[in-house]
Amino acid sequence: MLLLDLLINQGKLTDLESRELEDIATRTPGVIIDDLLKKKGIEGTTLAEARALLFGISFYKEPLIKTTECLNLLSVDQSKLLLAAPIEFKEGVLSVGIVDPDYSNALNSLQFILGQTH
Repeated sequence: MLLLDLLINQGKLTDLESRELEDIATRTPGVIIDDLLKKKGIEGTTLAEARALLFGISFYKEPLIKTTECLNLLSVDQSKLLLAAPIEFKEGVLSVGIVDPDYSNALNSLQFILGQTH
C-alpha cells in the first residue's frame, strides 16, 4: 500500500508494523486501514498530511473559517453547486476551498457571483 510505504519513509511506521497491518487488512473483510493505523497511534492530521503528500495536493492547516464575514459572500446553495467553501475575506480578497481545482467553471462562476471587485 502506498500510504503505508509513505508512513514507513516518514518514520511513523516500521516495516514489520506495515506488513502486520496489510495482513490484517487482507484477511479481514470490511476493515478500514485508518482504524488499524489509529490503533498504532497514527490518525487525524498525520493521516491527512500523508494522503495530501501522496496525492500531490496541498494540505490546509489553518482553521477552515477564520472570519464569519466570508460566509455572507457565498450562499450554502452556491457553495454546494460549485463545490467551493469560503474560508476567509481579508483585504478585499476572498479565499475559498475548492474540491476540484480543475473544475474551471467554479472560478468563473465565483467571479460572476461576486463581481470582479472581490
